[in-house]
Amino acid sequence: MKFSHKALLFIITIFMIFSFAACKPRVPIDGNHGGSEALKPSDIIQLADLINYSSKASYYEPAAVTYLDTSAEQTKLQTRIDDKSNEEGYDDFSSVVKIFANSDAAAIIEAMRLAALPNPKMTLVVDYLAGESNVEPDIEARMEYDVWSATPGWSFFDDYEYYEQLQDRADLSTATDTDEDNVKRQYRNIAGKVFAIGMTGDEFARTFVKEMLYAVTVVEEMADAQFNANPVTPANDVFWTFCKEELDYDTLVYFLAFDDYYSEGLAKSVQLYGYYYDYEKCAYDETNDDEFEKQLKYGHMVTFTNDEWAEYVKIQRESYEDSYRYSDNFYQNSLYPVHLAFQEFKEDRDIEVYEIDKYNNLKYTEEMRNGMRDGGFAGQMRMSDWLWCYGGDSTVMNAYNEANTKYETGKSQGAENAAQGEYFYDREQLKVANYLLTNMTNTELGCALRYQIYNYSSDMISGIQNNKKDIKLLNVNKVAPEQYIYDNGYVANEDLTGAIEYAEGKLTAFITQMQNSHSKAGVENKASKATTESWSKMNQEVVTALDETNYAQIPTYIEKLDRLEDLVIKRKWSCGAEIGAETDCTHATCTKDYDTNHSISMFANNYSTILQHVSGNAVLNFKHLPEMTYTLETATPNTTYAPKYHAIATNPTSFQMLTDEMLISANDYSEYEEITIEMGLGFKEGVLNASIDTNEELASGQTEGQNWWEKKSQVPKKDVDVEEKQPGGIQIETYKHNYTFIGWYLDDKLLYKLEDTDVVNCELVLYAGYSVKKS
Repeated sequence: MKFSHKALLFIITIFMIFSFAACKPRVPIDGNHGGSEALKPSDIIQLADLINYSSKASYYEPAAVTYLDTSAEQTKLQTRIDDKSNEEGYDDFSSVVKIFANSDAAAIIEAMRLAALPNPKMTLVVDYLAGESNVEPDIEARMEYDVWSATPGWSFFDDYEYYEQLQDRADLSTATDTDEDNVKRQYRNIAGKVFAIGMTGDEFARTFVKEMLYAVTVVEEMADAQFNANPVTPANDVFWTFCKEELDYDTLVYFLAFDDYYSEGLAKSVQLYGYYYDYEKCAYDETNDDEFEKQLKYGHMVTFTNDEWAEYVKIQRESYEDSYRYSDNFYQNSLYPVHLAFQEFKEDRDIEVYEIDKYNNLKYTEEMRNGMRDGGFAGQMRMSDWLWCYGGDSTVMNAYNEANTKYETGKSQGAENAAQGEYFYDREQLKVANYLLTNMTNTELGCALRYQIYNYSSDMISGIQNNKKDIKLLNVNKVAPEQYIYDNGYVANEDLTGAIEYAEGKLTAFITQMQNSHSKAGVENKASKATTESWSKMNQEVVTALDETNYAQIPTYIEKLDRLEDLVIKRKWSCGAEIGAETDCTHATCTKDYDTNHSISMFANNYSTILQHVSGNAVLNFKHLPEMTYTLETATPNTTYAPKYHAIATNPTSFQMLTDEMLISANDYSEYEEITIEMGLGFKEGVLNASIDTNEELASGQTEGQNWWEKKSQVPKKDVDVEEKQPGGIQIETYKHNYTFIGWYLDDKLLYKLEDTDVVNCELVLYAGYSVKKS
């Protein structure tokens, strides 16, 4: 196994496994608590459990209220409904808005009456659903710019349409941080208007359930068919077909899952939606608008002043304590059981509606349950608690921030400065690892690891299923294939002939990669061993790596960093020789591999696939070809022909497709680089931001990632002279094979190209592709 030490080094040490995002500091801090030594998890004041609204009939099934004259509310609401139903662009509305546009105001208000929503709150709900009559929403105008502002007077349905359009833009590969922030701003904007109505959790839950039941009847009228949750032949069911064609697949899935859950009793549904409402409201109330904007701003920053850093993490610590730190028991036995039960209904209905199969007969909801059981979630929460404690020491946190600043600024200041910054930053990370390993019990650490193993598995299964759903939507023209088509990949005709097939092939290539990664991870085997890891031995190795005497006589930071990394993740030569010993390897082909007699090295070797994903990273394995020559069997002896590159001919009139003898298989890709990038970024952006394993001197202002991209990814064109003798050996034809690097592909047949802006969300193996032109 080839070892990329910078890529894996500290995300596989203990604290990075579970809680911190690579490349950006995420440690909570608040200098008002004294020191981390003085804080314990017991100092956290846990939130009271949310009310279980299934516990009393007065919560889930009170007597319906009586409204007096609602004519004003009906008129106001019906006017908005009529406006929506006649509005230009109706066909492009979301399903939610289409259902509203076909509703009846009196029936909407009646559902609130049956839900026992008090009259004053009913009026406020109507006010938001209808919006102000003198306000003209300017969604299209706003979408032309990336500036977001509040939407006073808008109806809920205009707010929702704006939210969906912002989300669509944020989902594009060209999305910016601002696009993603605007989605969060609009979500908070809608939530604030809903919470301002003043409903209690049970009032909201009852109202939501009654309005959902009414929404189904509206769609029945639209489809001129009755809702049947389990038709004998779903493909022939009129209601199902109408939802798929006129609304969307996810609306049908939600109707079915809601019906499944509601069939188990009104009390359970009120409990579920009551929890959702109260949980969101608590988080909303504890973060004011100024703090919210600071979270967005700080979340994109990579370097901070000490004041900025202190403020950012103070907000994070307060948010953890005031918004999310409910008891382990509440999460384990109350919130998550009802949430996952509903999610499982959705998962099952996804499979049925989208007509997709399970991957290895696994469910992502069941994997989450596996992770939470037997103390898994409690172990994860204990780790979060200790990190909250660690953040209470302003001295160590300032040191962490200053090291991070050196690390980020050093990246573009030459190899020695880059190594210096990374050396001090890595030491600060090791201190956190030592803190957790010292304070947490072996049981807590093992349970937290098992939780994260199953969390990885759940994420991968969900991702595989989502890609399968996208393939279905492509084939029913619900998703445009253009988002998978780029100038340098598939070149479609003007009518996009073959575009759907290409997009489906590309999604299938992603699915194959994810399945291979999940299989390689060995989830069940790893989970069974998680609680028996050698945590104390790993901590001893961390302490050794922190001992400054190990670096006192080392002259350069490049060498210090290399020494530090060798102490944390011990390596040996693939021939077995010890690194740095008198018997140091001199073999030209040997590589540095994990020393599995070293506890952290063994840990890294066993869990690397899972831990990279858990820490928010994806490993990219770049496979390319060595410089090589070959001779055709029919060629003149000792005549050198073109390097044996796998080639793509994009224009048959000017590009020559190589013959079968000249093509290669996946096994020929013997050379590769491993790079770890942050998930959620575009391919090229992720590589440029990555810390690359190279000691080459950087040009002024150049980062390691930029250096790698320019030298390794953009392989230069290769001109190869070839002499070919004609039969009889009399006439000689001289020509060139011009090889030009095209890009990195998801499959060894070089059919599906990973574009620069494609978002990376999983481990990938990539193959170098070239075009060849004969001249």
